[in-house]
Amino acid sequence: MKGMYYRDLNPKSHSGQFTGFAECEDNTHDMYAVGIYNGNNELLGYTPKGNKRLNTSLQEWNNGKVLVWGSLYYNDYEDRWSGLVYIPVGLTSAQLQKVEQILKLFTDNKEQIDKKEKSTEKYFEILERHKEIKKLLSELKNPKEFNYSSPKNLLPSISSYLEKEKKWEKLIMLEQYQDLISELNEKFRETTLKRIEKAKKNIA
Repeated sequence: MKGMYYRDLNPKSHSGQFTGFAECEDNTHDMYAVGIYNGNNELLGYTPKGNKRLNTSLQEWNNGKVLVWGSLYYNDYEDRWSGLVYIPVGLTSAQLQKVEQILKLFTDNKEQIDKKEKSTEKYFEILERHKEIKKLLSELKNPKEFNYSSPKNLLPSISSYLEKEKKWEKLIMLEQYQDLISELNEKFRETTLKRIEKAKKNIA
């Protein structure tokens, strides 16, 4: 991305990941301009100047506007912005709906995890969203541009909470999320599996 420095962005509120849309524009600086906006309709910047192919493709495939996702980073020492945006060009409407759903699920999970709400219901909502994200990504053939992964401490935190609350049946249900268990380092994986085995013994 280019031109973020001139957008009067706030490092505290604009740094980090974003979802939004790209829109074709014809301005005095670039007849093939593609503006990048966040979900609040704030102009964050532009794609590099003079990209006729991108502009034409967006006009042809998406009527000049399509959803996007990316990230912004502010370097305080150099007083500089850098940004990366992913623009899905050429996808079918069904594929774009899946992309939109993935981005919404991802945002919902991030917000809930950031709130640090501890309850069995909230924890399993996060896990179910994760399962749905993985399913949708698989249907899209796991595009590397998403670079999706769940927080590494999520499952250990959930298993610890369920053990303390003695919610053994819910603890056993964590076996459904083998992909998350396999991603843990050896220490956390063993601890999580031991908690599940403990739950089984308490149910028996």
